[in-house]
Amino acid sequence: MTKEKGPEGGQVDISSDLATIQKLVQLWSERSDQVTSGGTPEHDEETLRGDERAIIEDGALDRIEAALDSGQLNEEQKDPLKEALLEYSKAGDIEAGTNKAIELAAKCE
Repeated sequence: MTKEKGPEGGQVDISSDLATIQKLVQLWSERSDQVTSGGTPEHDEETLRGDERAIIEDGALDRIEAALDSGQLNEEQKDPLKEALLEYSKAGDIEAGTNKAIELAAKCE
């Protein structure tokens, strides 16, 4: 994933942010499937919410927004990012994060 310029002019790699979001979506999805099938969820809801809060508080969505706004992501990079953001907007549980994900997915157009 392309790097975006940090606030001090340095480079920040957003590939780890994308991977973190994708992993969180996967865990929420697995939990949902387990609950739907009547099983015992492997992933604790509070733990997943904590992971989601960490994404928001750590600034992952802000770094992704900066990379999109700076125009440093090409179309090939935007497609998986958009997909991950849309999946997060459906799977996530914290409205501030899911709303921001929808905004960012629209910027990937």
